[in-house]
Amino acid sequence: MYFLFLEILENDIVFILNSLRSIFSQKEKKASIHITIRGPEKEPIINEKKFNDFLSPPPQIGIRTPGIFSFKNQYYLYLTVYCPEMKGSPIWKKPDFQGTFNPHITIMETDDKVLINKVYKFMKTENISLLSSNYRYTLYKQKQNELFDFTNLNKKNTDLGELLSRRRIRPGLLERAVSLMSNYHKETEEFLHANNSVK
Repeated sequence: MYFLFLEILENDIVFILNSLRSIFSQKEKKASIHITIRGPEKEPIINEKKFNDFLSPPPQIGIRTPGIFSFKNQYYLYLTVYCPEMKGSPIWKKPDFQGTFNPHITIMETDDKVLINKVYKFMKTENISLLSSNYRYTLYKQKQNELFDFTNLNKKNTDLGELLSRRRIRPGLLERAVSLMSNYHKETEEFLHANNSVK
């Protein structure tokens, strides 16, 4: 099956969102930051170049407003992507979600409903607001091991100053995310220990 991704290329945005993914999943995430805009389809009926030419110059997209949805006993937390030019255009086609238009970037996946609601409240409070016009369309074939030429991003070579100066993120965002997860796991362990003690 084939999908078409809109892949964000700006290092600071990729770094901050991948960092949040890593913190919330408790394991390192180094993947593309992307929006699935088309698929699944059995054949790649259109190539990336045609899509790259379709919206030229590329419109600016906004990344903000967290949300949650559930699918097959899993909960997903995402940031909504705003791009009015995409709505109603042939660029958007998702057979599994016909009649809906909800472009987004998934930040977290879990089967823990309590945890995802805590993270959702955290993200609402943080009020992240990002803008990007630096992206590309990338064809993805399901079950393929290497989908992209990933860039190994880390804090040393990623400047968050611009995001901070434009107030797109608040200082200390990642530290607060780490604290949230640490406190949650500590509370869970204490609860389980107390229950075992009662037994």
